[in-house]
This record gives sequence, C-alpha cells and structure tokens, in this order.
Amino acid sequence: MSISQTAMDSTFKSFRELSLHAKSDVEKTNYSDSLRLAVKKFMNSPGSFDTPLGKIPYIGDIYSPDNAFRMITWNVSLKDETYDYYCFLQLAPNANGESQWHELLDNHKNTRRPETKSLNKSEWFGSLYYSIIPFKKNKKTSYVLLGWEGNNKFSNKKILECLSFNAKNEPRFDQTVFKSGRFNKRRVIFEYSKEAYFMLRYNEKLKMIVFNRLEPAKPELEGLYSYYQPTTTFDAYVLKKEEWIIEKDVDPRNTKNNKIFIDPSKKKNKPKID
Repeated sequence: MSISQTAMDSTFKSFRELSLHAKSDVEKTNYSDSLRLAVKKFMNSPGSFDTPLGKIPYIGDIYSPDNAFRMITWNVSLKDETYDYYCFLQLAPNANGESQWHELLDNHKNTRRPETKSLNKSEWFGSLYYSIIPFKKNKKTSYVLLGWEGNNKFSNKKILECLSFNAKNEPRFDQTVFKSGRFNKRRVIFEYSKEAYFMLRYNEKLKMIVFNRLEPAKPELEGLYSYYQPTTTFDAYVLKKEEWIIEKDVDPRNTKNNKIFIDPSKKKNKPKID
C-alpha cells in the first residue's frame, strides 16, 4: 500500500515539532531516525517517485531537471550550533515500475581535505541541496549539486560538488571537474560570515554558476573565514570541454535586455535556505 503525501506531511510535522522541543541531541537524533524509517517506507511504496514532498515545511525535495532522480534532504540543529544532515536519493522508476533508492550517510564533520576527497554514499559531505545542473562527462550525464551547510555559530558554507552514478546506479562524488588555475577539485567550498548573504546560483541564460567573490572584512583577517564577506564583484564557473572552469570578473547580466541578474532566492515568497 502506498503512503500518501498527507501521511508524510503529518509524519514530518510531528517529527519537527518534537525535534524543536527536544531537550538533548540524542532526542533529536531519535526523532530524525523515525523520519528516516518513514521516508524509506514511502519510497518503497508504488508511485512514490511521482509524489513530490516539496510542500512539507523544513524538508527539501528536489528533482533533477532531466527527471532522472530526486533528492530528499533535511537537517537537525544541535546544541553546539552545528548540524547533522540526512539525504535519500531516489532514481526514476525502471520499465518494471521499480524505483531504486539510496540513503546518503553524513560524514562531513570527519572529512579531511574535502575539496579533493573522493566520497561515496556512506561518506557523504552533508548539506541541503537547492539546485541540480546536468552536464556531459565521458559521454555520460553527471550533475553539479549546489548546497548549503550551516557550518557553526560563526560561519556558513555553500558547496559545489559533482554527482555521478556507477554501473550499479550507486551515487558517487569522485569526479574532479572544477578547475581553478592549475588545480582540479572534486568540490568547491565557500565559507563566509554567519551574518552575510552569499549568492551561489546557476544562471540558465548565461550557462554560468555565478557567485560573489568573498574577501575578509579587514586585510589582517585573511584566512579567518568567519569574517569573510561577499563583495559586489562576481566570478563564475563555466562549462568548457567537460570541466567547470573559473572565470573572474564576470558580468552577471542578461545580455539580451541588459538587466542585472536577480538572485531567485530574494524573490518574494521564496523560502530561504540560510
């Protein structure tokens, strides 16, 4: 028997209410484990892939533009003002109507040198995804993911990383597709002040991943990323020959009408990620 969106809505709202009033991190984790079981049951039910959960508060449900998969994510705030992250990746049904899914296990707090680290679904660098960009790599479709991570009480992070699938349709995060200077990275991490708003968005018309350049509030604070602020200078990653190559000092405008690019997250009624 399938699980309705109404049932999922009720389950998640119940979890969220309990989590907000939990007295300890252990309680919060227990409530989130209950939600994990509910999501697993949901994805095992017929027709679940075509049942979006995007209207449920505090849960992200994002489909790839080619409708090949979806990613359901949420986080739990902890007493030390860090977060734990949860993610389920569900593939589109096959010819028999069966839909394969994977749970990604958050390990971002234990990942050293994350920009060069090859990761699998059991070593996921946890974040809340808000954009998926398909592109071709080695004649197969890979995906750039844009995510937000509430690092600690001093700084936030936004993340670019590449998702691909192996022969068993298992997710991998191991392609070095982001090029800046002489170096290629598996993911790009932007860390900035908790008080700042940093834009990282894909501009469909310009085919660029556009972002504010980050600089320390004062020269002597260089390297202390909790003091980094976005500037009015924009850089971007642009796809060239199956790699995303950084371009400096881009003009993030629609060249057809000369209008300044407006970050979609600033539109009215658009839920904020951070």
